[in-house]
Amino acid sequence: MVLNDIFPSIAIVEYSLYYFILLCVLFMGAIYFLVRFYLKHQKRTRGYYISLLEKSIEDDAKHLAYKLGYYGKRVVRTPVQEAKLQHLLEVLEPFKYQEVSLPLDTSLQKQFEDFLHALRHQNV
Repeated sequence: MVLNDIFPSIAIVEYSLYYFILLCVLFMGAIYFLVRFYLKHQKRTRGYYISLLEKSIEDDAKHLAYKLGYYGKRVVRTPVQEAKLQHLLEVLEPFKYQEVSLPLDTSLQKQFEDFLHALRHQNV
């Protein structure tokens, strides 16, 4: 059967499937970057910083001094905790500027554990 139209038939290319796939990819990419941005910039809690300090017990004295100086200010709440932090920072100050990192001796480790105990159990 032959159609006798005025004009010959033309092929119409449909792009809606490609647009849909492109929109889905862009949407998923936007969700990925928003979640990543949120996780990177979320407000850290006091417990998070205390857990970071607890994990740094195994570090040497140099790294502990820097971590305690950075995270310690974010976790102290009482004047007693502030005094313990200042004492620890004064004791660890000489270790910051040494070329060779030394391991933490037992008395400093005991003082640091007492400080962590005070953070966990006083005025929580």
